[in-house]
Amino acid sequence: MLHTIKKQAFIMLFVLVSFVLLSSCSSEKTVSENVEKVAPKMPEKKQEITTYTAEDYKNAIDEETMAVILKTAEDYYSQLKFLKVKSMEVSIDDRLYQNEGIESEYGLGTILIFDVIAEQDGNEFKRSISIVKEPSGEWKVINEGI
Repeated sequence: MLHTIKKQAFIMLFVLVSFVLLSSCSSEKTVSENVEKVAPKMPEKKQEITTYTAEDYKNAIDEETMAVILKTAEDYYSQLKFLKVKSMEVSIDDRLYQNEGIESEYGLGTILIFDVIAEQDGNEFKRSISIVKEPSGEWKVINEGI
């Protein structure tokens, strides 16, 4: 008998829950529309990502500024007595400018990256050096390495 009462209580609870759910949805609205009332969708954020090429970064620098940036790189390497710079050219590798948290934080006219061939103990290594414009207007090295 107790088993029968539990079974009837379960059926009544099921019918009650079904009734509540169905009554919250009018014939004109779907369940998902009712859910949106309670928890509206957040608007989608569209990130505008502007990707420039290494050529764009190079073209954003005038000749006078280029001379200052080169001098900054030369001064940096002159302090590293264990490295001898063999060549230094503006990098054509677009990916170097996308280095998240470092180079990617700078825009056109505020960063330039060079590919460097340096010699150490008779061995040559390809390196890169990233030079950026500070808010003060000075240029400084923010990244260098293999």
